[in-house]
Amino acid sequence: MPVLENDFVVTGTTAGTLRGIRFRGIESFLGVPYGATTAGNGRFAPPRPVEPWSGVREALSFGDAAPQVDTRLGSANSAQDVHDLMYVKGGHPLDGSRMSEDCLNLNVWTPSSTDDAKRPVMVWFHGGGFVHGSAGSALYNGDHLAHVGDVVVVTVNARLGLMGFLPLDFIEGDGFRGASNAGMLDLVAALQWVRDNIAAFGGDPENVTIFGQSGGGGKANVLLGMPSAQGLFHRIINMSGPVLAVTEPAAAAQLAAQTAEAAGISAGDVEAWRDMPLRELLEIQRRISPPLGAAFGMEMVQAPATLAFGWAPVLDGEFVTAHPFSDGAPPAADGIPMLLGFASHDPSLLMVGNPAFPTLNEATALELAAANFGPAGTVLLQKIMAEHPNEPVRLQYARVVNSHTFAAAAIAIAETKAAQTAPVFLYEFAHTSDVLDGLLGATHSLDLPFAFNNVDRAVFAGTAESRHETSRNMALAWTAFARTRNPCHTGIPMWPAYDAGRRRMIIGPDWETASQDD
Repeated sequence: MPVLENDFVVTGTTAGTLRGIRFRGIESFLGVPYGATTAGNGRFAPPRPVEPWSGVREALSFGDAAPQVDTRLGSANSAQDVHDLMYVKGGHPLDGSRMSEDCLNLNVWTPSSTDDAKRPVMVWFHGGGFVHGSAGSALYNGDHLAHVGDVVVVTVNARLGLMGFLPLDFIEGDGFRGASNAGMLDLVAALQWVRDNIAAFGGDPENVTIFGQSGGGGKANVLLGMPSAQGLFHRIINMSGPVLAVTEPAAAAQLAAQTAEAAGISAGDVEAWRDMPLRELLEIQRRISPPLGAAFGMEMVQAPATLAFGWAPVLDGEFVTAHPFSDGAPPAADGIPMLLGFASHDPSLLMVGNPAFPTLNEATALELAAANFGPAGTVLLQKIMAEHPNEPVRLQYARVVNSHTFAAAAIAIAETKAAQTAPVFLYEFAHTSDVLDGLLGATHSLDLPFAFNNVDRAVFAGTAESRHETSRNMALAWTAFARTRNPCHTGIPMWPAYDAGRRRMIIGPDWETASQDD
């Protein structure tokens, strides 16, 4: 039975006893290991159980983040300013924390571990594609969300990039079984930890919501195609996570061969791969990773209809057996309610690295729309300009790109999921930020501090007084969904499920519903 020792809280897990701390009514247990180190024999292998410990283990600080490099945005012009605002400790996705291969850890925030309330559990997967980020970022501190919604919040670190998704199993075989999806297998192990331990933190293992933004939402989608994950979660919230498909085997084998050539190591030399210095492996990842921002319609080239994340899960037929949504909603999703959506100007965060973005004018935007999306792109931009005449051209054009990327993916998922038995709820996050003179609008990742009720901790959220009410109502909607399968609560208008009416909730200072034709 958990006990209180002054401000410290002691509770037991299957691996041993933890000491957390109680502050302002919320208990925190940080850096809790759910798997052994992934260094040495654990590298490119499925996660292994953590070694049990004796005595009481301190859980008072965040654990190490996964090894990573950040190739998402350039470091020049406005992109660096944006990073400095998002990651307040230093302008980097690690948010000031360190990284190592001993990265299989999670954090728990709970109103109480000493009662038997059986609260809803919300397990967070951070964004950053599948290549960067940390569960220790200040944006994801779960104490405010746990408090406002009376839920248990868990945030997870797992392997990323080359360390989590190097498909050596496609060219070597049994020596690296599971290597192409090691990072996803880590998440399954974290959910197994939740199943086995969360009751000791006041949570209900039979009511687990997985939620994530961007790559984190994509991770939630991919888990639907993993047989080992079935039964470990019961609801999904996907915030701007446009992952409809995983990597095909042929592309995976090509990436593995390219990496092996860059490393100068035979794919079958298991010992050499595990002995190679981590720094050298990350440098290889840096060299052969395409910058994600290049895909977002700021060049005179055909923009992609779907988003590619480079290092990512693979359709290996054993651990990941189905694409998330490209072939319709997976059968495993039937019976699992889903809440998902996009931000009004989602792509602006990825476009800001282009020097032309801040001063984009109408003539250039029309050229880009035509070059990237054909005559229909020009028509859509003109329609958006008429509907949103007070927006700067850069944000009007971001809406056009959005209609082919984040928004398109969310709507496609909602359409296919609506055909199943459990409800799906769609939203558009429209609360803009005044940071950098309104450069980004309602951009990708701006919804993070709002969903976690952390707007006062995030410079990124801006200064508008309305941010507090928007954030509280959003956090209450997210926790209501976790508790009841429905995001409705007394602070917002009725939120209909996405069905034949194709309605979505517009989240902002004024909450209102709209149809896809609006």
